[in-house]
Amino acid sequence: MAGATAAGLLLGVTACSSNGTSHQEDTGPGLYNHLNWTSWINAQDGWLGVARPCKTSSCHETLRTTDGGRTWTRISQPVDGDGEFGGLLPVTASILYRTDQDSSGSGALFVSTDAGGTWAPDPTRGGGAGVSTLSLAARGGTVIRAGYERQDPDCPDTGNCGDEIQVTTAGSDSWHTVVAPITNGASQNAKVVWQNDRVVYAGFFGEPDDSATDAVYLDSLLFRSLDGGRHWTPMPDPCRADHGGTTGLATAAGDRLAVVCGASSGPGAPTDVFLKVSTDDGITWGRWHFTSNANGIGHQIALTSSRIISATENGVQTSTDGGATWHDVESVQPGFNPSLVLSGFDGSDVGQVVDEHSNTMWTTSDGGAHWTRRDVSTS
Repeated sequence: MAGATAAGLLLGVTACSSNGTSHQEDTGPGLYNHLNWTSWINAQDGWLGVARPCKTSSCHETLRTTDGGRTWTRISQPVDGDGEFGGLLPVTASILYRTDQDSSGSGALFVSTDAGGTWAPDPTRGGGAGVSTLSLAARGGTVIRAGYERQDPDCPDTGNCGDEIQVTTAGSDSWHTVVAPITNGASQNAKVVWQNDRVVYAGFFGEPDDSATDAVYLDSLLFRSLDGGRHWTPMPDPCRADHGGTTGLATAAGDRLAVVCGASSGPGAPTDVFLKVSTDDGITWGRWHFTSNANGIGHQIALTSSRIISATENGVQTSTDGGATWHDVESVQPGFNPSLVLSGFDGSDVGQVVDEHSNTMWTTSDGGAHWTRRDVSTS
């Protein structure tokens, strides 16, 4: 991604909602107790979605840092009376995409070309035809999203069907479909990850099929582009060979690709979580290894130049031998009842861990060898 730098727009108004339909002003200092998401364009420039107690519910804000998380300032954000705050994708310091979830679960999209000063709403906001956004990723002026077609006539009205991939130019809200809607009802989550300026992956992840006698994962749909997102080819699910289903993707330099696999044996939920790593862009795969915390809730992984990083609700671990052995990251100490979110890393050594149930995050710029703690607040 581009590394352009621009100061965040300072505002004293934050969107507060007590019932999803009303908003109130809050100009006091920010002492946050919930970190929702984070997204960065380099080790210094990042954005953070936060919340704190606000009258009968919470105040949601978007914060901006230009000094690696040492200080934060508020920026404006779209205010919609029927929205749940989602995440933000910075393409550059000025071009931002924002996702929200409305009451129907549809992922609405907003775009700003002035560092968050103003926002253009999703043309399909309010339902009807259009694509609901599940995942966004950008590189070199190209933005790719994975989503599903709302009210697709070719599939049942499940709310999650017609998965597709679209591409646009940075700053535009006009999308070009490059993978046509695929009729299936499996996708609740998706991820788009760039490996370099030309290679990009997209995955629509299947959920456990609890209706089966022996619970198994519904098919995950994986795709690879070798020309910056213009053309895509399907990939076989590497977790299938080991009776699992892909639930996460991560990339790194040197043609390295990793998948998180959810495995099921017998009725009920998956019992083990494992991973597989490829060093040739997914053509062949190494032996599977259990992750650092089998049965970890919200399991996430990242690849760096020298490590695999794993995060669950129990903490953060790293492996330097492809996942055969794991070691705790002692400097990342989440608080009581933690819920950790792993961000960044894809194709770089810059990444973050945020504890959703506190005001704490940790950053690294050397692939996880060293971590710096940041306690988030604004004056």
